Amino acid sequence: MNEEKNVNGTGSSGLAENASADGAQAEKEKSMEQILAELDRVLETLGESETTLEQSFELYKEGMTLLKDGTAKIDRVEKKMLELDKEGELHEFFGGTE
Repeated sequence: MNEEKNVNGTGSSGLAENASADGAQAEKEKSMEQILAELDRVLETLGESETTLEQSFELYKEGMTLLKDGTAKIDRVEKKMLELDKEGELHEFFGGTE
């Protein structure tokens, strides 16, 4: 019997495990590196020939959520940098050149 893979690459029996793990992971904010790594995984899985249409749609939704999270994180950092500029603390932005 051929078991269909879910979007995380595990069999359908891993859905409940993945759902609870995703909920626990969502409680803490992901780093930009984690977001980019997950986007890479989504893109890699989308490129696999055995990915079904349904899986592709779920991966697309996951990728869009990751993209939204990454964009929000970049926006927050940019806002902080603008605040630093107003305060004249540019040395932190330029990576330690004081």
